[in-house]
Amino acid sequence: MKLYFFILMTFCISFFSCKKENTPSEPLVIDNSGLAGFDSIQTKSFISDAHTTTGTVSIYQKDDMVDTLAYVFRNFKTDNGPNLDVWVSELGIPNANYVNLGDLKSTNGDFIYKTPKVGNITAYPNLLIWCADFDVRFGYAVFDL
Repeated sequence: MKLYFFILMTFCISFFSCKKENTPSEPLVIDNSGLAGFDSIQTKSFISDAHTTTGTVSIYQKDDMVDTLAYVFRNFKTDNGPNLDVWVSELGIPNANYVNLGDLKSTNGDFIYKTPKVGNITAYPNLLIWCADFDVRFGYAVFDL
């Protein structure tokens, strides 16, 4: 009985604790001039996990410099939570092979993450919205790279 209670409490704490609001929630809009010289590689829809997450994310690569990528979020929306990050990962969960692209810019809207290409892009086909404080995946997208 104590084990069941412990498991239930651990689940409740990790699931509901990420409701604390400290990620910006103001809608953001992309300045399309920031994508000049970039070519689209692929667009995928977000898949909800512990929290409803919707919208699309596209990968763009700079046409004259193969070492620059842009991850473009459109019509993005997710629940708020503490310390939400955007990660690209080898697997659909954080593991030894992931790159933290930074804090989630907003819980809704359109925005861009520009980053130097780290290694082979096909090694990181999963983009995760990750609550680092509680190790909870809010949502994700999987690219066919």
